[in-house]
Amino acid sequence: MTKLTTLTALFAAFTSTVLAQPPRPVETPRTVTLSVTEYNRLIDLAARPPQPQTAAPVAAVLSSADLRVRVDRETARGVFAVAGDVLRPGVAKVAVLNGATLVDATIAGRPLPLLAEGTAQTALLPGPGPFTLNLDWGAPLAFAPGKGSFVLPALPAGTVRATIDVPSEQADVKLSSGLITRRTTNGGRTIIEATLTPGAPAEVSWSMRDSAPVAAARESRAAADVTQALRDTVAGWQGELPGLAVAPAGPNAYEVILPAALDGGHETHFARVLDGVLRIVDEGRWPTALAQRTLGKYTLLAEAAAKTS
Repeated sequence: MTKLTTLTALFAAFTSTVLAQPPRPVETPRTVTLSVTEYNRLIDLAARPPQPQTAAPVAAVLSSADLRVRVDRETARGVFAVAGDVLRPGVAKVAVLNGATLVDATIAGRPLPLLAEGTAQTALLPGPGPFTLNLDWGAPLAFAPGKGSFVLPALPAGTVRATIDVPSEQADVKLSSGLITRRTTNGGRTIIEATLTPGAPAEVSWSMRDSAPVAAARESRAAADVTQALRDTVAGWQGELPGLAVAPAGPNAYEVILPAALDGGHETHFARVLDGVLRIVDEGRWPTALAQRTLGKYTLLAEAAAKTS
């Protein structure tokens, strides 16, 4: 009896609370008025199948490349940081370098998978997403009198920047393609910053621009080296040809003196070599060693005549 009384009291209290709330206003339905043309257009759009996502026109792009190259002794070594994006899902083949020697290649600290296709190096990269490659490159130097050079490989990136460090503060660095934007010297070396032509190799060359005292000292050392080499060579012949000597014949000029016993003239020389020539004819062989010595002798005489005339 007590429980029934309690439930009756609670129901009466709830009913009185609900009845005490104000009545809610009648809500007006929300509508949009469309013309028949607009309605039909919406129906047509809703019935169309979804358009497939347009694929990127290329699998990947190289956006930029930053090259840092240092020349030491007979080689040029560089680290290339190459950035880009893979635009399609899956694994993409990305052409990185052409006609170059890679010492190492990594991506995010891991070895970079590469394919060699002819002279081109192609990377295998997952996508879609950005990437940064670190390439360790090397190449031998080519030397000519007073000049050194090497060739930077072609990088098919949108922008290619390079910092090149070569020996000597007097080096006159030049590029076959691209533009040198800055030139500095530090610690006996020349450093240039340049913007290279994308997709094209660039020959880097430098010549020495010595100051007058340095050039004079270099020429003096060269003349002394030549004189000493000449004296050493003649001294090595004196055991077989006694009386052979070297004597100064003017500024930066020397004369090799033959003893009278060896200087018998053309007729005497012909008689001395006649037996050897007839022996070669009888044996029917080509005098390779004699031909090389004769060619060397007359080449030396022609060069000497050109420099003294």
